[in-house]
Amino acid sequence: MSEKKFLLDFEIEAEGCLCEGLGTIKTKHPEDLYEVQITNLQVQPGVDRPLLSLQIILPGEDINSVEEIGIQTAKEYLTYLSFVTNMSFKIHKLIRIVDWTKGLTQRECIQLNLFPGSELPHAIIEEKHIHSIEKLQQVKASLPFKRAMKWFSNGIGATSLDDQFQYFWLTIELLSQVNKDSSKVNDLCPKCHSPLFCQVCGEYALHKPYPKQSIKQLIDGIKAFDTEGFFEVSNEIRNAIMHGEDVNESCIKLNVEMAHIVDVLGKITWIAILDLFKSDLTENFGAVKLDLMNVNKYSNHILQVKLNLVLSCQDPDNPKLSDLGKFDVSVSYPEKKNHDRRHRGAN
Repeated sequence: MSEKKFLLDFEIEAEGCLCEGLGTIKTKHPEDLYEVQITNLQVQPGVDRPLLSLQIILPGEDINSVEEIGIQTAKEYLTYLSFVTNMSFKIHKLIRIVDWTKGLTQRECIQLNLFPGSELPHAIIEEKHIHSIEKLQQVKASLPFKRAMKWFSNGIGATSLDDQFQYFWLTIELLSQVNKDSSKVNDLCPKCHSPLFCQVCGEYALHKPYPKQSIKQLIDGIKAFDTEGFFEVSNEIRNAIMHGEDVNESCIKLNVEMAHIVDVLGKITWIAILDLFKSDLTENFGAVKLDLMNVNKYSNHILQVKLNLVLSCQDPDNPKLSDLGKFDVSVSYPEKKNHDRRHRGAN
């Protein structure tokens, strides 16, 4: 019996496309770990979203277990493509997963459809929010503070948890320097992290806070909710990302979920920005009322529909995607009342 293989069919947002006349490019990993096929899909000049069609074919045990590794494989291949071309290539969506094992006349297929706007838009903007912006704009924000606001906004809109985490962490890192406490702190033992005591001098060794210590001071100083131990956990995840380690493995080791870490870090970042606004407004204008929206999560969730199908193939030993056809899936939404349209659980 042939080795079981599965094909993952992707649409790729692309700044570059195949040169005219190439048709389809096929290639294999040097160690035969997977195969790649690339075809132009939507590349006419001036199109809003240029698309390539990319297929990853790789071995696996079960059609339900190859999605995650297939997505990671596609992302890895696209990073190489971006490097050699200096252009952007990223997954737009995974369309389907097909059993690509040779010799089958009936093939299992999982058809995937994403509905990123399933809860959008939320009817939440009122005049009071616009008035609050006018009050916030009275603050003469420094360039670093404006950059922190921009990174926070980018973190809200980022689609992957890794990207959200990094944007929020960059914001916290910058804010920790904007509002840095210059009070000296203890040198710590690299093994047990206890304060170091000099027996000769008879005193604890002190120094001005290092950048990470300033970040810890900022996080620990958030009083709106319990942040005890959060810096240590989030710093471990930050190190995993920066060192190219598997973030999922780090989360398993730390017994945390990445979505939860992103939600808490986003909340801390928002409060840290708000505290700087409040300090400046109070100092220059006295008591000021702001109407702000609070949320209980920042991690993005997208509605995904999966259809389990069995498809016929004309040539069992040489399957072609064109033989399988495509299916359109639509979703109808019930009318929501305005008070139900809460932005990421806003309250």
